[in-house]
Amino acid sequence: MSENVLSVDVAIVGAGPVGMSLALALADGRHRVLLLDNRQRHAGASDPRALALAHGTRQILERLGAWNAGAATSIDSIHISQRGGFGRTLIDSREHGIDALGYVMRYRDLLAALDAAIEPVQRMYDCRVGRVTADSDAAEITLSGDGAPQRVVASLVVHAEGSAAGDPDVRVCDYRQHAVVAEVRPLPGHGHRAWERFTPDGPLALLPLGDDYSLVFTVPPEKAAALLDLDES
Repeated sequence: MSENVLSVDVAIVGAGPVGMSLALALADGRHRVLLLDNRQRHAGASDPRALALAHGTRQILERLGAWNAGAATSIDSIHISQRGGFGRTLIDSREHGIDALGYVMRYRDLLAALDAAIEPVQRMYDCRVGRVTADSDAAEITLSGDGAPQRVVASLVVHAEGSAAGDPDVRVCDYRQHAVVAEVRPLPGHGHRAWERFTPDGPLALLPLGDDYSLVFTVPPEKAAALLDLDES
């Protein structure tokens, strides 16, 4: 049986927001782009995580045709302070002449907007990258999965899906910090203001998301466990 080989200009491993955005940016008709992912398509459709996106990120997504304004909550101002410190900093979008300093959007909504825009890009889902080798001319990816070609040859391979914990080329530094994430509803409303409070344990952030706040509190592992054991009252 002859080996199944696919040749492209750019192969992007990882169909998350970063990989999909890059694929869209390169899909201008001048590059043969292939997007690979080991998950099934729409695997992130139920992911409720909140993402904070910068004003510049919105501009990039708009140029790519993948901005969903209806799913984004604007950050019009940011209040920054430090526990035990004097004063605070308040940043307001109006002072900088922009619509918003940033936006908060659920992961699933960002992924859906990118997925709707990426139709022209060649994609392969549910395929696993076994090995990547490279020489001066090209890189070669060995794949496994139903219907996947055995090899992909590309001028450039982009790794956009994070790194495996056992990768010998990855250095890991444990900061002994966990993020406790929750959603809370403020009374009165948040007024599109984000809050960032620096504490000895780590930063606490409140990000406007719809009518609620997405709360992220960075603390040592022991304190995170204690917080998660608290009851609703």
